[in-house]
Amino acid sequence: MIDNGAMPNGLKLIAVFKTIRGIGALALAACLFWLSQQDLSLAGEGLLNKPYINRIIGMAGITPAWLSSFSEFNALGLSVLALLVSIVRFSEAVGIWFDQSWAEWLAVFTGLIAVTFFSWSLMSGFNWITFISLCVSILVIMYLLRILLIKRSHRSLR
Repeated sequence: MIDNGAMPNGLKLIAVFKTIRGIGALALAACLFWLSQQDLSLAGEGLLNKPYINRIIGMAGITPAWLSSFSEFNALGLSVLALLVSIVRFSEAVGIWFDQSWAEWLAVFTGLIAVTFFSWSLMSGFNWITFISLCVSILVIMYLLRILLIKRSHRSLR
């Protein structure tokens, strides 16, 4: 524990943030699994006819050509990947909430992966949502590294 045994409020906020992201990943996994059980040629045509869906698809950088080549197998595979991401996010959240160093290191590692993807995405075209996500990820990584360094210095003083 740090200082007087109380968990820093920043760690609580990060744990809540990781929980929210875990819920989002779990919802995405469920939607992709549902999509994998549908006839995607009919579903794709219906989605492309809705203007708000077209805007969301455009913001995500998905082209109609990519969407038309998307298969049920792709949706199932992505749903499994999203489920694994949700498990990692929930594990990070619980571990960070209970002030476990392994969870903080896991969050730093997954944060570095996210920073890589956000940076790559920004290189192909600027998007405010991606930029803000990149900045938040960098701040979280820096904060967690600071907490881990403080813990290490407290352990070495004992």
